[in-house]
Amino acid sequence: MVGVQDIAMGDTNTVVANHKKGESSVVSVGNIYTASEDASSDIAKGEGQASFVKTVINIVTVTIGVGMMSMPLAFAQSGWLFAITCVFLAGTTSMYTGHLLGVCLEEANEEPGCFVKSYTELGFAALKTPGEWLAGFGIYGTCLGTSVVFIILAENMFGIIFGPDALDKKLWALVFVGLLFPFTSIKTLNHVAVISFAGALASVMVFLVVVIEDITEATIGGTIGLKTDTILFETENPMQLATAATTIVFSFAAHIVFPESYLQMSVRSTFSKAVVYAFSFALFIYLTISCVSYGVYGADILNGDNILDVLPNNWATKMMAAFLLVHLVTAFLVILNPVYRAIELAWGIDDKPYSLVWMMTLRILIIGCSYFVAVAIPFFSSVMSLLGATTITVSTFTCPCLFYLKLFWPKKRNADPALSVPQMTLEEYSNDAQKYNPASQSSASMQPSVQRRTATPTEIVICLSIIAVTTFIGALSTYQSIKNIVDNAANEKFFG
Repeated sequence: MVGVQDIAMGDTNTVVANHKKGESSVVSVGNIYTASEDASSDIAKGEGQASFVKTVINIVTVTIGVGMMSMPLAFAQSGWLFAITCVFLAGTTSMYTGHLLGVCLEEANEEPGCFVKSYTELGFAALKTPGEWLAGFGIYGTCLGTSVVFIILAENMFGIIFGPDALDKKLWALVFVGLLFPFTSIKTLNHVAVISFAGALASVMVFLVVVIEDITEATIGGTIGLKTDTILFETENPMQLATAATTIVFSFAAHIVFPESYLQMSVRSTFSKAVVYAFSFALFIYLTISCVSYGVYGADILNGDNILDVLPNNWATKMMAAFLLVHLVTAFLVILNPVYRAIELAWGIDDKPYSLVWMMTLRILIIGCSYFVAVAIPFFSSVMSLLGATTITVSTFTCPCLFYLKLFWPKKRNADPALSVPQMTLEEYSNDAQKYNPASQSSASMQPSVQRRTATPTEIVICLSIIAVTTFIGALSTYQSIKNIVDNAANEKFFG
């Protein structure tokens, strides 16, 4: 069986096909999902089993959730005009870069003997080791950082349900971490499909209850005495615009699961359409909950880290917090899985005696590290904005555009032997037919060369613009987010 070191070094032309008893036929370091032996074999043959609808649901499940809670805050920070424009731009740009990822995966997997099944392997196929490291930063940084955000949000939800004085927030965070421990025995996400679906339903319930609660409060006069004025565009503190923009970017952080979603599809040519459908639904959810919440509560939203902090602490809000906790538990299983599996495969834990004990111990230690970071930096909105400015910007915008430009650059593409089909005569092709096309001997399949896709000038301009704009905004927001964390930390008593 090919060692994980081969994959870590970026050997993207390797398919782990040794069907030794008890071993998985394909391992994936960079995936959110680690396929089973049979499923991996089917995927390697181009025979995914996921339907179009299931793929859309999977992307929606990963996308919505925490973003619903923070999006109204972005509206309050930036104003109607900037926020709505930014949501549309972030959503449509995410659709486009998701499409680019699908095209890159299709191209990389067309090479003879090549099976690229993860973001990091795609990065190596495009840009060798720098691409692999860049993709790894985007994926693993997003996974670890988002797990910290989940713990911070979970401790706030416990406070809403049981009251602020029932237990210290740090202890509530510990309770949430304790709830996760039993799930550390689950090796892959194939075993938690039902639980993940429950998390998706919980997110939809949160959306419905928040909107209904907002409308109810506005109707009965529950906002009287609050500062509910809204603004069209923030002018007093322009740096808040960058913070709001990266908070919005965080809400579209689904690209880390796109490689697996693409490979699992039974009809991969419909992947781009699935991305459009999923993000269109997310846009509807985000715009509805943000416009209603900001229209009702206005600037008062700035007094909290998320929309639940400004809602009345009644039974409906407590129910929303409970639903959100369900989502956080299920989403936590998804978001840390690539980190788990990368370390487990690198250390050979699957082949050790008492592998389950080793696996659970490692995962508990990783969760514990996330807990201590969350306790040390308990600032939900600032941490989320920092992630949006750094790792999520890289995985959602920078990597797809860079990889696409490298794989399809018109001038250099055919000169790169790693990315082009060998040019040969018909006689040479016929003599080597078994190597290049063993399943077909027809003359129609024996073409001297294959016309490959190249990036158009318009695509090049769009990709370079996306990289430049998102990098600039990300740099500004990184500075502002770190400044906010430092300022808040000066008044925070840690472990007290």
